[in-house]
Amino acid sequence: MSLAIPLTEGRLAVHFHRCQEFALVDVDPYTGIVQKRRSAAVPPAEAVAVPQWLADQGAQVLIVGSMGERERGLFADRGIRTILGAPPRRRPANWWPPTSRAVCGAKKTAVTGERKRGTPGADTAPTREALSMTMRRDERRRSPTGPTRRRFLTGAAGTAGSLLVGSGALAEAPAGVDPAAAALKEGIRLQIDGDSQALIQKAYDLGHRYEGKYGNCCQCTLAALQDALPFVPKDVNLFRAGCGLDGGSTPVGVQNCGSFTGAAMILGYLTGRWRDENRFIGGTRLAHRLTHRLYARYKEHYGTVLCQDVRKSVGGNCPEVVGRAARWATEILIEEFGSA
Repeated sequence: MSLAIPLTEGRLAVHFHRCQEFALVDVDPYTGIVQKRRSAAVPPAEAVAVPQWLADQGAQVLIVGSMGERERGLFADRGIRTILGAPPRRRPANWWPPTSRAVCGAKKTAVTGERKRGTPGADTAPTREALSMTMRRDERRRSPTGPTRRRFLTGAAGTAGSLLVGSGALAEAPAGVDPAAAALKEGIRLQIDGDSQALIQKAYDLGHRYEGKYGNCCQCTLAALQDALPFVPKDVNLFRAGCGLDGGSTPVGVQNCGSFTGAAMILGYLTGRWRDENRFIGGTRLAHRLTHRLYARYKEHYGTVLCQDVRKSVGGNCPEVVGRAARWATEILIEEFGSA
């Protein structure tokens, strides 16, 4: 997951169009660990060009102080999720607290540890312990990664990561959130716990068992991938949508094998585009590319994806077909998104 953070003089900028550069930070969505950092100077262009420029840089989430609805729409159209409310720097770099100035000013007030009642703070000599605490506190405030910013940026990264992966699973976008941020994109690497080969075998075993017990090759492929892979959500609506897509979806079975359809549905579900009431969001290239790789497996083993021909090539052993479909889809996803 790639975060974009606008900076001015190395510090967080409130508005993206007033910044000098962007920090581009790649974060593991499972652990929040920073994997790669780089900076990119903003090109000399109008604000409307920045969304496309950031999309070209691979940014998926923009963290900024404030932004208008029109600007948010420009970023959303390019698949970039915006997180608003990053705390600005409220004091100048040379700010120093009055209690500290009491001993640093022209009067050079002695540090006695006594507090004079009724005397303005600027004339009050603080205790040594209080002064030390104040100086440490203000040093943290002057830091570009002070506690307030650290808390916000950590929380923002967690929010963005939860859209992508939560508890080891791809999360569904919550209400009011641009769902494009929840889709897997090229270059993302998932931290997959355990042995990849064990996941591949589990997908095969579940597909084989579900088809033998319940039937409906499309739904059984969907269920096998949902149950085997921790990053595939168990969306019951997706499962329900596959109900009429088995057996080639026709009485004569001359259309696509339901296992191919179910596996392709998972690939599209994880990587495809979304829409809201007004527009389609994201692209289709990645979903098509992965589906074409799935087709290549069918072509290699069966010579076709047509239901009756696939069934004939395995002697009617549909559980084997479903098991292979779940295995191939798992292999493709691990090849594309698994950690190097």
